[in-house]
Amino acid sequence: MQRPRALPAVSTLLASTCVAQAANHPPARAADQPANAASAARTTGAPAHLERTRNTLSREIEAVLKESGIPSLSIALMKDDRLLWTGAFGYSNVKLKVPATPDTIYSTGSCFKSVTAMAVMQLVESGKLKLDAPANEYLGVHRIRDMSAVGKPVTLRHLLSHHSGLVAKGETPAENSVTVPLWERRLPKTLEELTGELEARDAPGATHRYSNYGYALAGLLVQKVSGRSYEQYIVEKILRPLGVEHSRPIHPTPEMGEEMALPYRLENGKAVPQERVRFDVYPAGDAYLSVPAMSAILLTHLNGGRHQGVPLLSSESLAEMHRPQLASQYGLGVGTRSADGERLITHAGGVPGYSTHFLLGLDSGVGVYLAANAGGAHARLTYLAQLSLDLLRGKKPGTGLVREIVGLGVALAPDETTGLVRITDVIPKSPARRARLTSGLIIQSINGVSVKGKTLQECVGMMVGPVGKEVRLGIMDAGQTEVRTVELRRRKFLIAG
Repeated sequence: MQRPRALPAVSTLLASTCVAQAANHPPARAADQPANAASAARTTGAPAHLERTRNTLSREIEAVLKESGIPSLSIALMKDDRLLWTGAFGYSNVKLKVPATPDTIYSTGSCFKSVTAMAVMQLVESGKLKLDAPANEYLGVHRIRDMSAVGKPVTLRHLLSHHSGLVAKGETPAENSVTVPLWERRLPKTLEELTGELEARDAPGATHRYSNYGYALAGLLVQKVSGRSYEQYIVEKILRPLGVEHSRPIHPTPEMGEEMALPYRLENGKAVPQERVRFDVYPAGDAYLSVPAMSAILLTHLNGGRHQGVPLLSSESLAEMHRPQLASQYGLGVGTRSADGERLITHAGGVPGYSTHFLLGLDSGVGVYLAANAGGAHARLTYLAQLSLDLLRGKKPGTGLVREIVGLGVALAPDETTGLVRITDVIPKSPARRARLTSGLIIQSINGVSVKGKTLQECVGMMVGPVGKEVRLGIMDAGQTEVRTVELRRRKFLIAG
């Protein structure tokens, strides 16, 4: 599951692209709140430039789907206590060409960590939990093996801020949860079973290590002290008060299944069906909601813990969620940062076949939530999220969170197998993207000069220059020896900051 993330430093970015998907996408299906942009602006306090914002984003989203192969994407724009606009683009089912709608349901991925954290904070407010009390005080027979014996117990604050120091058996940064294919005749481990696999690697509070297992443990604590299942608590205390109709976000109903986007992975710019899976750490983000439903929860972060007059959390508890914890840039269930004069909270979500992203501006009171039915779409969703906030705040693209740079648009790394240079990422809207370069390609030469034996810095130096400078790359497919020449020109393009 995906953690909050940023793009690599600009200094490492030199060229980017995926092959465009051949199939055409259907026109956008949008739902305004109310029915048209003009009335939305009058009744919701929407910015006067909402129509321009909507039109610009629609064009950008259509371009992203075409160049990346992402099957569908749904978006919600927020301001203060209202949804300004929801839109859907592309296909929720590629083979049958079923258009996505604003009510299409996607996996939330790790964006749902903010919901688990909210549930814990509700129980803190009610006096059933204490944020800085040892977690073992509430776990009964399912105690964790932390460092309580030496006076260093794991607390709820440690769990929600990814500072618990706990790891599961066999856990690595790349493998931090276990999935079970949906159609296999076995079940994921229960939350109770998972606690027996956790052990202390570091003292709590010492290291920020992103932990899906920590959030699984937080979900178990919600169950134990509330007397409800985790899903039941989320529905009764968060979704239902907000008027969200989804009654089973963890175990979707047959009716929800009818509206669910199918999961895909991207291969050479085309969508390939992805096997459906279930997670053992489901409170960390194995949940399913439509974009408007998830946005109803996110709106409480812009309104002191309330939405449409319904209180979910006090403003004090919400401020604690938004505060960077223990010298990190992660709060309680949300990532935090300040940029372009704005305090931001954010999270990304990524599970097989789905990508999500939310970005909320706490000072301007605007926000965006995006969901796509393709894995690995985070760079594109980050760009669209930042562009959305810039437009909602009246910023010209390139002058806010999204920045204009000059370059080719690729990220590079040494290739140990060949001794050459490998493209590791391709940035949307860049010259390299337009030339249909993809990650994994090997650069054999730059402007006719072999890169063998050269440092990464030397290779970068061979590509720099003013706008319009031509750069000729000798490109090979991985594992192949045939070299083809690709001619690029350094151009201005927009990139997420």
